Amino acid sequence: METRDSAVDGPERGYYGLPVLKPPVWQWEIWSYFFLGGLSAGTFLVASLARLFGDEDDRRGSQVGYLLSVAAILPCPLLLIKDLGRSSRFLNMLRIVKPSSPMSMGIWGLIAFSVCSVLSAWRALDAVIGRPLPLSRALPERLVALVGSAAAIFIGGYTGVLLSVTSVPLWSRSVLLGPTFLAAAFSSGLAALGLALAFCRGISNRTLAKLRPMEVAALAVEGVMLAGFARQSDRAVRPVVSSDEHGHGFLLGAVGMGIILPLLAHLVGPHHRRSAALSSVCALVGGLLLRRALIEGGRVSAEDPQVTFWHTDRPPEKSQW
Repeated sequence: METRDSAVDGPERGYYGLPVLKPPVWQWEIWSYFFLGGLSAGTFLVASLARLFGDEDDRRGSQVGYLLSVAAILPCPLLLIKDLGRSSRFLNMLRIVKPSSPMSMGIWGLIAFSVCSVLSAWRALDAVIGRPLPLSRALPERLVALVGSAAAIFIGGYTGVLLSVTSVPLWSRSVLLGPTFLAAAFSSGLAALGLALAFCRGISNRTLAKLRPMEVAALAVEGVMLAGFARQSDRAVRPVVSSDEHGHGFLLGAVGMGIILPLLAHLVGPHHRRSAALSSVCALVGGLLLRRALIEGGRVSAEDPQVTFWHTDRPPEKSQW
């Protein structure tokens, strides 16, 4: 009969193949929050760049971007509260500010960014309704854009940092998860804004043309970050590159549909609004599938005791400092 010691010391380490880690319990609320928060941050950042450095046509496009940003960020607190189970738990997180905790800083960063997003959208509504709203003209628009852009960069990348400080091998093996999420947020924001502007009247083709090289650069950076993440993760990346549902969502959805297809459409396809809108839809779907595959794949990674032991026996570079 196999004893506990022989199970631990033998070739199959672990206690009869049982998981060493408790798998994360995050469901669709979290990967939806990651996607919407990143999309909102990326859209706000692009809109602020257009507002601060663009011409008059670009500023009209920035108004659409600010409205998209606030529409995407509004459901995020509700998703977090639903995941926590009770609204009081969300309120308890506001009692302290803990710089060493990515979750604590994430909540406060979300609040700061949400305020900037709402203020910018309030100012942008002037052009939509054709008359100034109360206090809108008194808002320091450029200052809000600068502060909100800094908060947007934080929101875009902190979710990856939050995952990387856990013990889950898929999430904590690579130092590139935060930069990967930031690049994905920027590409999703560009895709959402490009899709909206493609159907907006009064937006010139020149403004849309300015978005194209930015989308190509963002998608290329996201692809490089994902490749580096997969290489650093080594064995831990298996759940999202296998032949099951998570592998299909990552390789075919996040990489194929979300990066390769939009890149090909921008580089070799005809440059008109319909093709741009189609590539934007693909990039958005790919961005959603990326978050879903990484969250669900993290659960599979935590349930594999062999990967857990391999991960602890060979600590990543960041844990050696």
